[in-house]
Amino acid sequence: MNNIVIENSKDGNPIPIINNISLHSKYAPYKEGEKISEIYLRSGNNKKDIIIFGLGFGYHIIPLLDIFKKIYVFEPLLEIVEKIKDYPQFSHLLDSITIITDINAIPKTENKDIFCLNSVKRFFPDYFEQLQHKIESFQLPKVKISPDEIRVLIDFPIYGGSLTTANYVKNAFTKLGYITEFVENDIANNLLQEILKIEDKNHSAIMSSKLTELMSDLFWYKFQVFQPHVCFFNAQSPMTPHLLRIIKEKTSAVSVFWFVEDYKRFNYWKNYSNEFDFFCCIQKGDFFEILRENKNKNFAYIPMAADESIHRKIYLNSSDREFYGSDISFMGAGYNNRHLLFSQLLDYDLKIWGTDWGHNPIFKDVLQKNGERISIEESVKIYNATKININLHSSIGDDYLEQNGDFINPRTFEIMACGGFQLIDKRSLISELFNENEEIVTFDSLQDLRDKIDFYLTNEDERKRIAKNGQRKVLNNHTYKHRISKIMKILQERIPQFSTNINNEKNELKQKLERINDPELFKFMESLSPEKRMSTEMIIGEVKKNQGKFKNYEVIILALETFLKNI
Repeated sequence: MNNIVIENSKDGNPIPIINNISLHSKYAPYKEGEKISEIYLRSGNNKKDIIIFGLGFGYHIIPLLDIFKKIYVFEPLLEIVEKIKDYPQFSHLLDSITIITDINAIPKTENKDIFCLNSVKRFFPDYFEQLQHKIESFQLPKVKISPDEIRVLIDFPIYGGSLTTANYVKNAFTKLGYITEFVENDIANNLLQEILKIEDKNHSAIMSSKLTELMSDLFWYKFQVFQPHVCFFNAQSPMTPHLLRIIKEKTSAVSVFWFVEDYKRFNYWKNYSNEFDFFCCIQKGDFFEILRENKNKNFAYIPMAADESIHRKIYLNSSDREFYGSDISFMGAGYNNRHLLFSQLLDYDLKIWGTDWGHNPIFKDVLQKNGERISIEESVKIYNATKININLHSSIGDDYLEQNGDFINPRTFEIMACGGFQLIDKRSLISELFNENEEIVTFDSLQDLRDKIDFYLTNEDERKRIAKNGQRKVLNNHTYKHRISKIMKILQERIPQFSTNINNEKNELKQKLERINDPELFKFMESLSPEKRMSTEMIIGEVKKNQGKFKNYEVIILALETFLKNI
């Protein structure tokens, strides 16, 4: 949370102070602005337009108003934009510049240099890096690559919640039209469980490491057969740093890792995060600083999502509605903070679903299905049938709520995609995704939660209005298809060789076909979808299936075997 106050400099001019740090000189901000703008101009930046990172109160921008035809200012802190409007002396400045608060709204420009207000960069280094990547992407030649030309190999976790996410990722890639293959590692789960039972922890760790090496070898085998352009790893995927280095050093494939866990609780990512070409995470802020210190170069905030084909509004018959429905419910594991909170809500019509609750006798009358694990299909019924779904993130502390909790759990998006209404504990990143009291409602204490439960139980129309708005927002902006599309877009922007390599592969195939110089074959190859011409064997197989279409079938097969080796 940024605390912003406005103070006067020694020469009487207003300056914004963020968390006790001034964005401009506390003595003479106009003179400081002239000095740093002059330094920028001396570096030879004389384009018609200019991109400036950080608005502050504009003292560094005013000297440039008569020099540049277009001045675009990216300001990551909306409160600064509002506060500067309170001072009439800056009205000419605001009329002369274009203020942008969304990276994607940055216009294409020839000027690849960014004039940066360093004090703002200090607070928002991640935004500055995103802006740099955006500007750099304008300078790159655009290579149009469609999804059905991109092969993606997905590595599944052995077990756990990330396994479910991996399935959603696979579904999204498939729906978007990518050529998708995957390595299902759950076959190793039984063996892993036996290894974890070994009392000698050192021996258990050694065997677990060997199992990881074995699954990495399996991935590498499938890699060589499938020849992917993208290797997509999920949290808890069993891979070794050695495997990642082989992919990076010996192939042209791009490796991506989506870490969908809390970095403050799980730190295994440190062992290999900088081995990936692209690292995605569900937190930012302090985590971005840690990633930089860990020498990560390409990373981005990619929050969780919903699978719209699974998490959806469904019809419930009367027996299902009675069984799964209640005034309020919670679906999830019984962490300590959840035991504390829900023990204070037993006077409501409450149903609790999930594991790790049964040892507490206080919940015996509200715990459903004897505390069994709830399937995805059943969770959808719960979200649909419940009037108020409570979404309480787990906390490692002793309080009901996690202090300064940031990441947003998948339940948030899944409830909303089902058209369900939820009350969620306040999270620092939630306002970036949803509009409070319009699409989602938060609570910040037990009493606040109780007050809102009482209000929304008696205001059905308002409850349904917010639920409908939330569902619309998720389906339009927060599905796994949206997340995968964003990841693939960033890959093409930040790793230019990714698109270039795929385009070179297409051109190589085209050149070899031209060497064969058979119009019938060329026309036939164009009719094949990309996944049917990934290898020599596939192409020859398709020709053999359709040999009746070729007059010189035997000659074409011989030519293919001669010219299409090592595609």
